[in-house]
Amino acid sequence: MGLRRGQAKRFVRAAFWPRARIEWRALNEAFVILAPDCGPDSVDLADLMGRLVELAKRPLTPKELLAVLPLTNKERVRWTKVGRLTPSGSVSIRKGQIVSVPTYSVSQVERLLGAPQVICDWREEDARLGKDGH
Repeated sequence: MGLRRGQAKRFVRAAFWPRARIEWRALNEAFVILAPDCGPDSVDLADLMGRLVELAKRPLTPKELLAVLPLTNKERVRWTKVGRLTPSGSVSIRKGQIVSVPTYSVSQVERLLGAPQVICDWREEDARLGKDGH
């Protein structure tokens, strides 16, 4: 999907720096060139894996949610308000003033991706109630 690809690449690059040079190839596969004195124990792979797992589990912002799920921002706002989409928390963003926006759990998004009919059902229910969201 690539939502957080840039952050993941920075974690990998930082874990190997300065002992190795990382080149990113087609299909985002990492090609690692290790320095001659860089042994397998010189990189803390457990720490790197932990950081990547935490990155993958971190709740999604509304922008990330919209990049993953096939819905509009109006639907996201309405479905959050009525409780269909449950925020897992919030994050504060400074845009002239501090604005708090909801975040959504990765597990909730995975469930919706695994059952696309749920979103269709929500849209049908909204249409019956006269809330087309367009």
